[in-house]
Amino acid sequence: MRGTWILFGTLKLSLFFVFCIAKTINIKTCTKIEKYSMETEVQNGQYMCTDPFRIEGRPVFGGQIFSHVIGCALKEIEGYDVVTAQCIFQDKTDPDLPIIYRSTDESLGKTVKMVKVEVLQEKDGVEAVRAVGTVLMQKNKSVIMQEKKKYIETIVKTQINPLSEYFSPGTTDPQKIKKMQTVEKYMESILKSKDDFEAYMQTAHKIYSGADVFMLRNKKCPFSRCVGYKLRLPKGEAVSLPKKDELNRVYTYLSFISDEYLLESSLIGKGMCIVNTQYNILTLSHSISFNNCEDFKINRPFFYTMWVDSIQNNMANCSGMIVQGQKVYANIKQTGKIIALSRG
Repeated sequence: MRGTWILFGTLKLSLFFVFCIAKTINIKTCTKIEKYSMETEVQNGQYMCTDPFRIEGRPVFGGQIFSHVIGCALKEIEGYDVVTAQCIFQDKTDPDLPIIYRSTDESLGKTVKMVKVEVLQEKDGVEAVRAVGTVLMQKNKSVIMQEKKKYIETIVKTQINPLSEYFSPGTTDPQKIKKMQTVEKYMESILKSKDDFEAYMQTAHKIYSGADVFMLRNKKCPFSRCVGYKLRLPKGEAVSLPKKDELNRVYTYLSFISDEYLLESSLIGKGMCIVNTQYNILTLSHSISFNNCEDFKINRPFFYTMWVDSIQNNMANCSGMIVQGQKVYANIKQTGKIIALSRG
């Protein structure tokens, strides 16, 4: 199998581990999304993640863990689509220790399964839970039909596209990207502190995962913005994958990027970024719900609209939608605690 996932025959285990070694690395060596793979260690159903998603200065963060949780579910359950996934972050990860993903699954009726994933680290022989994730999955329509069973579609309702807040009707993808700013120019116009800007641009927020990123502010609300993504595929590398593998790649990629800018929006409205000198934000929960993603094109630009629902009692509640063309493919929710940094 090429691309995002490597399959190993028909091996099916109800309990397995994924080891992900996290190291601080130079941005030039960041693993592109197209090279993401999981390789077997053969014994005991253990899998080694040799090329984890990584960002310089933030070797282990919510998007990486969240995408790996979904990756565990996709590896555990074949022939199912991801409906929703959520993760509760209980403790900080140690960047010098492997991350262990341990999953179990259970059936909820005949066509729905729930995969539970514990995110663990072990030190001095003692396991510590860093996060707990759950992934709800539904048997794929084509699989049901292959089983010679009747698929009955009940009610269909499409979701309203929110891009009208940023772009005029009929605006093409290139026109949308042209209207947006690079992350560097956007942040330079938003951030009040020059030190914050310089610190921000030293991180991998500028370039990561083989994607060009663009931003556009919401003129009516400073706590809202739109982020545009344009994946940069290596020359000569095949874009197309088998349908199942392509869908898995979409799930892991969208879940990965769904974390990166969302909580930061709660600071942007006050002219600050995630690496400011006044506050830190601790992610407590993250969730994503997918609409049918079979026609999502990974090599076509897409847009992530995000906004802050509320900030009360130091808790920021944020939401977002991932849109391509006229369709909403994913809805994201995230909650984080804003912590004042000690001064002097």
